[in-house]
Amino acid sequence: MKIFQLIAALVLMSPNSCEVEEPFDAADGRRSFVSGRIVDQQGNGIEDTGVQIRSYDDLLSITLTDSNGNFETAIIEPINGIRKLTASTYQADLTLTNFDIEYNFEDPESVKLFDIGTIALKQRAVVKVTIENSAAVSIINRVSYSSATCHYHYVNDILVHDECYRVVEETQYSNFNRTYQVPIDTSFTVTIIQNGVETDYDYFINTENYEISITI
Repeated sequence: MKIFQLIAALVLMSPNSCEVEEPFDAADGRRSFVSGRIVDQQGNGIEDTGVQIRSYDDLLSITLTDSNGNFETAIIEPINGIRKLTASTYQADLTLTNFDIEYNFEDPESVKLFDIGTIALKQRAVVKVTIENSAAVSIINRVSYSSATCHYHYVNDILVHDECYRVVEETQYSNFNRTYQVPIDTSFTVTIIQNGVETDYDYFINTENYEISITI
């Protein structure tokens, strides 16, 4: 982290930069901190979760949570302030959901501390779906489920949107055998379309390993 900050400071002090008129100084208000805590569904801190901080497409920092799930990292703000700040997982954990937190500001922000609060990651479930087309008729298979990435959208520090992405996939295989990773305690729907008639099979995924078997 110190190496990244040193490189960033050197770039800002470069005489060839046409966007920065003066060297970076921590006292000028453009050095801020982003902090938060990552926990599991039981509220226990998750150690070594990678967190990356971006402003639009610019990577500002990468850090890891400590043994209690806490993290704090310094960022060098864009010279015109921050209008959009994103925090998201850097290292995907295949047993837990990922997160994507987006802050939008109507006016440029320049503050000393962005606190994203506590983010609870859900346990992932593995769902195996098998569809056997014994009648050998033409069918369309559609599955709808929650993604393992959850999105939180803030505008001026007010949470306006909070959900795990919903994914819809459609195929035309006669026989279907596929595995999905979804957040535990979420819905999963399989739709069979035959001769224009849709039949829904709804499930609630409440175990870490869940099997769905449908015979047509």
